[in-house]
Order: sequence, then C-alpha cells, then structure tokens
Amino acid sequence: MNKEFIQHPGFKWLRKSVNALKVKPSNFLERLEKIYIGQLTMKDLQELEKILVETYRLVERAYPEIDLNEAKQKSMLTCPTNNKQSL
Repeated sequence: MNKEFIQHPGFKWLRKSVNALKVKPSNFLERLEKIYIGQLTMKDLQELEKILVETYRLVERAYPEIDLNEAKQKSMLTCPTNNKQSL
C-alpha cells in the first residue's frame, strides 16, 4: 500500500519506518511500541490482532480488487483460540 520496503523491522528503526508510512492503522507507532517492549502478553496479542484486522480493512479500501480471504483464513489459524476476532 505504501510502496515502502522495510529491510529490517528492528526496534532501532521502528519510528523511522512507521513514520515513512502514509497509510497505516490509527496510532500505529504508539501501539507497536507498547507491544514491542517487554514480554508478550495475551493483551499484546489481542492488540496485534486488532492491528491486523485494521490493516486488512485498509488494504480492502485501497485495493478492493484484491481477495484477502485466504490471507484472513491463514491468519485465523495463528490466533489464540480463546479470542479470535472476526476478520
């Protein structure tokens, strides 16, 4: 969507990489920084799932001709079973 290639998504370059994105979920950087630091909890996983859902919606708006059903189904396989969101 943003026609950006992020070679290394390490924390050191996170701000620069995210700020270069024109299209992104709301409060993307702040949300990622909260998740990226510290140990990954169920709450963090839930936030990542929300970001993923928002990203799918952004792609669907920008490129309605792209069928994301297979990607959504595959991502549901990796979601924790006790809190699957509707993609």
